[in-house]
Amino acid sequence: MKICHITVLNPVDHTRILKYNKTFLKLGHEVTVIGKTPYPPTFINPKVQYYSTGNINRFFLHRIKTHVKIFFWWLQNFSQMDIFWIHTPELFWLFFLNRFFKKKQVYDVHENYFENTYHANYYAKIMRVPLAYLVRGLEKIISKIAFVVYAEYSYENILTAQNYKIIPNTFECELIKELKIQYSEIPTFVISGNLSEEWGIMEAIDFWETQNQFEPTFLTIIGYASLPSFAKKIRERINQSPYKERCQLIGIEEYVPYNEIIKTIAQSNIVLAPYQKKKKFEKKIPTKFYEAIALNKTILFSDNAYWNTLNETYQFGICIQDWKSRWEYQNLQHHCPKEFYSWEAQKEKIEKIIQRMKK
Repeated sequence: MKICHITVLNPVDHTRILKYNKTFLKLGHEVTVIGKTPYPPTFINPKVQYYSTGNINRFFLHRIKTHVKIFFWWLQNFSQMDIFWIHTPELFWLFFLNRFFKKKQVYDVHENYFENTYHANYYAKIMRVPLAYLVRGLEKIISKIAFVVYAEYSYENILTAQNYKIIPNTFECELIKELKIQYSEIPTFVISGNLSEEWGIMEAIDFWETQNQFEPTFLTIIGYASLPSFAKKIRERINQSPYKERCQLIGIEEYVPYNEIIKTIAQSNIVLAPYQKKKKFEKKIPTKFYEAIALNKTILFSDNAYWNTLNETYQFGICIQDWKSRWEYQNLQHHCPKEFYSWEAQKEKIEKIIQRMKK
């Protein structure tokens, strides 16, 4: 079968899409990916085709231009595709087109878009509430005309979808075999992925600076800040630090290939997850949790009832109450079964979805 991923703001080798593609290939399918291409794709295979919509940002006009590109690509190619795997409710019009032409389609729910929009600092306050309810209304319609895949167990009931599967953002353990890793002999913290205020980047810097008052400690910040103003804020904050020589910034204004992120985590000692106390994080398991567990790294995370409960069972990390306090360095050995953190455990679910689409 020919499967087409479509996204607006994500790069073509977005972590989740990359994992899907490797599974689809193992199952004997061909793949097309439509999305941003801020750098050459890291995963090359003759059965995977990429279509770039450019290197856009969140601005309205850029997004409209992307929608136009996607529409014209769809007009030329939709008849050749068997399944459309769509990664954003922003493409609601495409769901309706596919429905009209009786094309099989999947809505992959990466985030709780209602919560994200409702609390989004990058939208004016007067817009957030109506926009959040509009997004949720569209999602509920989409869930009636497409098969739904949730990226979190906690999303199971947000759309009341009748036909769905839960495929969490677990880690593709085979990646470890591909990496040449040089392990750090000195305390090295890493914070990776999305870089924003809510993800606790400034708290991570505070924490690192506090540790340096007692012993030399290194910090790597790797990932992409979608807001240029926040990227600038990160660099200014590090430049003002008395320990700036012990910090490495990778990416920040640009996307970083996923393999580089994983390699950096593997070479560090401690993974930082200082998420701010926001409702949208309450029952979310961040991808970096799965990555850290698979790579046998200790996670230092913010106080969160859901994470604390998981940690009581799996012992993967330590809850930090105050990110400006000293922490006595230690590594932990987690007790997580591979089924909890490995993408391989999702293969059977994905295969069942595709089999369902064939009917």
